[in-house]
Amino acid sequence: MAARRAGAASVTISDIQASAAARAAALSGADTLDAGERGVWDALAADPAFDVAIEAAGAAPALNNALASVEPGGRVVQVGFLPTEGVNLNRLIARELELLGSFRFVDEFEAAVAAVLDEPGLAQAITGTFAFGQTDVAFQAAADKQQHLKVMIAGPGVL
Repeated sequence: MAARRAGAASVTISDIQASAAARAAALSGADTLDAGERGVWDALAADPAFDVAIEAAGAAPALNNALASVEPGGRVVQVGFLPTEGVNLNRLIARELELLGSFRFVDEFEAAVAAVLDEPGLAQAITGTFAFGQTDVAFQAAADKQQHLKVMIAGPGVL
């Protein structure tokens, strides 16, 4: 939804958990790719389809897939924190790609609140709400991508 709000004509999302990608696609109207389907990524490496890819998982295989799927001269935005090994950066050179880092949680809070207010369906991304004292339970729920897309911890007196 954020990519569309920023002007993207089409959006494709990918996740290692097909159910998480399906829920996000249902909310946003995006197309999906199965992150675990090696043949899809091999095909994209042979014939890249995207001008921009955003890697937000913080996983080396996800960045490698992003680099493989972007057209020559395209842009890859790295949001997730990565391990220090396992990334194939040769595609940056061969395809003359632009790799940008983006540190989230800096100045986008107001825009995120506006998006929630403007997009009625966006609140549906919150699939679990927990009391402030239930942080352990909330983090366990957030890790269960079969059940949850996003969870929220409400401040005291909110629930």
